[in-house]
Parts: sequence; C-alpha cells; structure tokens
Amino acid sequence: MKLHERKERLEVGKSDLSGSVFDDVNLSGLRWSHANLAGAAIGDSRYEGMTIDGIPATAMIAAYKAAQAYKAAQAGRTDG
Repeated sequence: MKLHERKERLEVGKSDLSGSVFDDVNLSGLRWSHANLAGAAIGDSRYEGMTIDGIPATAMIAAYKAAQAYKAAQAGRTDG
C-alpha cells in the first residue's frame, strides 16, 4: 500500500509491516504495544515527548551520549 501526501489514521492489529519505510511523515501521538521493533532504526527525527517503556527518549539519548563521551575521555587519558 502506498500513501503519499495523504492524511490517514490507521488502526493496525496482528499485521506484518516488516520492511516498511516511513519518510517525512507525522507520527505524533503514535502508540505501539506488543510490537517487534528488532532492527528498527529511527534517525533525524523529533523525539520530544516520545517515551519507551515510560522513559523519555530524549533522556535515553542524553544518557547514551554522556556515557560515550565519558568512555572517550577515559580512553584518551594517560596516567603518568
């Protein structure tokens, strides 16, 4: 199914949408539950208000970036 320049509300249940591609779409208010998101990728998107298992996505991203910066700083340290 192809939807282009349309405004639709979809209610999808017990369906296989694997391999679907969403580009330049408004998914605000979207709700997923009991979903297999293995291998899913989200990028170049707005995450304000988005949660995963009740945890704000922006907080998860910030924590990940802080951990990566800390690891990089630790790797760059030289003890003399």
